[in-house]
Amino acid sequence: MKHSNILFLGTIADVNYLSHIKTMFGTASVLVWTKSISTITEVVMYCKARNITGVVSTNTTLLTKLLGKDGERKSPSLDSYAGSLFKHSGLEVVFISPLEQFVTVPYAKFLARRFISKLINPSVWFQEVNFKWEILDASNSDRIFDSYSSATLIAIDIETFKDPLSIRCVGYTAVWIDGTGNISTHSCVLPIDSLYNLAILRKFNWELKAPKTLQNGKYDHAYLLRYNATVYNWQFDTATMFHCWYSELPKDLGFLGAFFVREAMYWKDLADTTDLHEYYLYNCRDHWTTALVTLIWILQAPQWAKDNYLKEFPLNFPCLLSEMTGIKRDMNKLAEARTEIDARIEEKVGSLSKMMGWNVNVNSPIQMKKICKILGLGDVTTTKESALNKFMFQHPLNARILGLVLDIRGDRKLTSTYLRTDDDIKKPGDTGYKEFNGRILYSLIPHGTITGRLASR
Repeated sequence: MKHSNILFLGTIADVNYLSHIKTMFGTASVLVWTKSISTITEVVMYCKARNITGVVSTNTTLLTKLLGKDGERKSPSLDSYAGSLFKHSGLEVVFISPLEQFVTVPYAKFLARRFISKLINPSVWFQEVNFKWEILDASNSDRIFDSYSSATLIAIDIETFKDPLSIRCVGYTAVWIDGTGNISTHSCVLPIDSLYNLAILRKFNWELKAPKTLQNGKYDHAYLLRYNATVYNWQFDTATMFHCWYSELPKDLGFLGAFFVREAMYWKDLADTTDLHEYYLYNCRDHWTTALVTLIWILQAPQWAKDNYLKEFPLNFPCLLSEMTGIKRDMNKLAEARTEIDARIEEKVGSLSKMMGWNVNVNSPIQMKKICKILGLGDVTTTKESALNKFMFQHPLNARILGLVLDIRGDRKLTSTYLRTDDDIKKPGDTGYKEFNGRILYSLIPHGTITGRLASR
């Protein structure tokens, strides 16, 4: 539905930036409301009285009311829901990021214009296809497998447990395109809670021959390879595809859904649910969106982006192999280096504590601000490395004390990141191993930079 009368419902913070948005509504008549609201009803009544059917908003109060979870989520992220389209009482509501971003984020105007076009030019958007799903199990696996055997494309997504590291469920969306161009889909999710379901997983991944698409698929494959559940015919990766077209824009799936699908609504909050059925729905929304993004990218991306993809996508395979192989580590040499660095840290902390007159914790913002105040630096707002480097040049005493602080921080970063031992893993709050079977593990990311080089961590 094309909207000729639109309300921009913002906040007082948007007032100074309204001039930036005036040209984005085409021929539509636009009214502006930047006063606070308390209910959805007042917005609906205001719009009905003026024949307004479309709303563009940066108002988190309206967003919270539309979500209907006032008690659970006091302040949902507007950036997460940017591009989401809601339907309520005859209104279509599209959210965009705060207008201040027009002067702080290079691509903010581009995104706002694209999301507003969902209301003023809906015909240019890909028409959303049906969404239907079911849980995959022994009772329906043969039927679904036979159906998916004729699919044009299959999207895959996994959900995982952090402790222990394992696959919680795997989802599939099959896409069929008939001879007249009609598109239909079916989604399912397979809980990985039995050896029987593991057998189903392996069968679906390898014996279904249609091209596969994943979002940042190296993550999924790192788990699937450990389960001996290799994916046959992996040809598409939506993060890589988008990087080959708009390298500077975000590449998470929530954003891609809003960017490509008109009636998309952010669904990632479902991941926090304790309802298992709702969690499986979240998984299905992931791979269903991955399938749609793949199709729309193929239809809309310019040829140069597709040429980029043909060059970049193959990098996923050597990157994945490197990640799964790692670098062999000499554990004896590691222990020697760690002992040496730990002794050096202890010596430096003792020296710093002696100078200050108390046991100094260089990672404590409170203590570091106290030291800065003693050095005559006043009420500093940050004690990050960049700030301390600047403070060091103001006096030789600053250089002596703050230089020691930065040395200690650097050595601790060295031990926590590169010289970790088994004892570190046992500490409370630790996030897990950095090595496996005596090998350092790392990741290489083909779509991690705007220049085309690999990113790593």
